Amino acid sequence: GSFNYNITLAANTQYTLTVRARVANNGQSFWLGVTDLSTGTTLDNELVTNAGGYQLHTLTFTTGNSERTHNIFMWNNQGGDYYADDFVLTAN
Repeated sequence: GSFNYNITLAANTQYTLTVRARVANNGQSFWLGVTDLSTGTTLDNELVTNAGGYQLHTLTFTTGNSERTHNIFMWNNQGGDYYADDFVLTAN
């Protein structure tokens, strides 16, 4: 399953995305990441594997030289449930 959220971000800016996330059961995982939709480049991602409680996950990335649409995504191909909350995107 997957989750996708598109957002337009300013050029030449470093951003930090923090998300509290977890998987439902030990042994499961999902990818959390940010992709520049103009280039198809994943700017940062992290494999979330923690079960039993939410943990803070942090992605840091820098945008390209023009204002572009970016995709914040969560994705897995294993099945099973995964959860995320408290998305905070900050320009540094």
